[in-house]
Formats: sequence, C-alpha cells, structure tokens
Amino acid sequence: MEGLYGRVEELTILFGNGLFLAENAEGFIMDHELKREMSPGDPKWLQQRYPGMKEKSGGQLCGVVTDRGFESKANARMLEQDEVFNGICPRDPKELARRMEEDEVIQAAMSRRSQTEGRVGIFKNVFLGGTPLAKGFQNRQLQVAWAVLSHNLWVVARLPWVREKQLAKAA
Repeated sequence: MEGLYGRVEELTILFGNGLFLAENAEGFIMDHELKREMSPGDPKWLQQRYPGMKEKSGGQLCGVVTDRGFESKANARMLEQDEVFNGICPRDPKELARRMEEDEVIQAAMSRRSQTEGRVGIFKNVFLGGTPLAKGFQNRQLQVAWAVLSHNLWVVARLPWVREKQLAKAA
C-alpha cells in the first residue's frame, strides 16, 4: 500500500489534560491536540481528529494504526467507507491472533506501532521535558506545539542518516 499511515496515541500528561498524537510512517507528528477537559474517549477522539488527519496527509492517508483503546464499530465503519486500512488493534486477543496469522500488513503495522510507544516516551520526556511545567492551559498548549515542531525538525535532521542506514542494510 502506497501512501501515509497514521499511528495514533493518546496519553494524559498533566492535570488530566489528554494529548492526542498522530504520526506518519516516517515519524513526523502530523496531528496533535491537547484537551483542556477530559478526553472524549479514544474511539470518539479518533473520529473527531480523522478528517484533519486526512486533510494534513494531502489525501494520501491509506491506513490508521492504533492500540486497543481506539477500537469501535464506528471507527471500523469510518475507515471502511474511506477504503483506508484498518490497523486498529482488536480488543479480543483471539481476533488479533487471527489477523496476525492471515495478514502480513497487520503484522508489520503492529510491529511498527510498538515503536510508537517509544516515540511517545521520547516526545514526552525529551521534547516536553517530562510533565509540562507551563502554568495555564494556553501555555501548556504552546509548550506542546513547540515540542511537536522541535520533534519534527529532529526527524527531518535524522532523515539522511536513516536513509544511509537503510541503504547499508539493503546492500
């Protein structure tokens, strides 16, 4: 499948503020949102952010990969209607095992999704400096926006090194 895959995570970072992060396969954070109030729940939050993810991908979004928390029938229908690969990890371990056996794409997606957990840790601990210390919600939003920009610049700066590493591995 050609195009962009969105990998989605949600975490609580401070005083109950939820943070939604969506990255593409190269590791760029293509969408984020810090919620003042409690998160609407992972499935609903994905439904709310999905149109923006499609737009930010320039119509090239071909798959969404998430953890179990985002699974819902509505999300499955939404992705199916757009003919977008559903890489949402099933809550049922038997269903996950079946999909992993039958579908190489889901195997690769789940393997890559596990790397997203590490990326979230790097984002939170390195780029945000742990728990954001900015006072006031608007200042925390600004701190998150600067952290996203810094993270994405870091990803861009590493691209030549990553490509060199991939070429050496292929040779």
